[in-house]
Amino acid sequence: METLSSAAIILRSGALRSRFRSDRDWVMKTNRRNAIEKERSLKKKWMSALTVGVLCLAAATAIVGGILDDWRKPTRELWNKVSIGDSEESVRAALGAPYCEYEAESALSDYYIGGYGRGQRAVTGKVLIYQGEYMIFYVWIAREGKVEDRFVGTS
Repeated sequence: METLSSAAIILRSGALRSRFRSDRDWVMKTNRRNAIEKERSLKKKWMSALTVGVLCLAAATAIVGGILDDWRKPTRELWNKVSIGDSEESVRAALGAPYCEYEAESALSDYYIGGYGRGQRAVTGKVLIYQGEYMIFYVWIAREGKVEDRFVGTS
């Protein structure tokens, strides 16, 4: 590595300065270069801050998701007891009264509860809708009184 004496540095800077028409041009060029370096430094700082923010948001989302999964677990386990082919009576015995229910003849075309995931399908017999822990559970009952489909959605 070459070490330069202060005289050599002055000579080199003088050689650089001779490229410009005046001291004013030199100062303007130097100020512009400093402004560009400052802008680059500021961009790096913002990108670092943005990266840290995104990582913190991702970590918080993972933590909250884990807490919600634990919080919803008892409800999911209860709802998972309902299987296709179960009778309507066994569903009502296991889950209690539904939040709402629709028969095929009286069901609206859009009978879904807003703000939740939805398993879209027509009502052939009846649909029982249960809510719990920011989740929704649709149980479609065939005309014969047996569960023909089920859907769990989250808000």
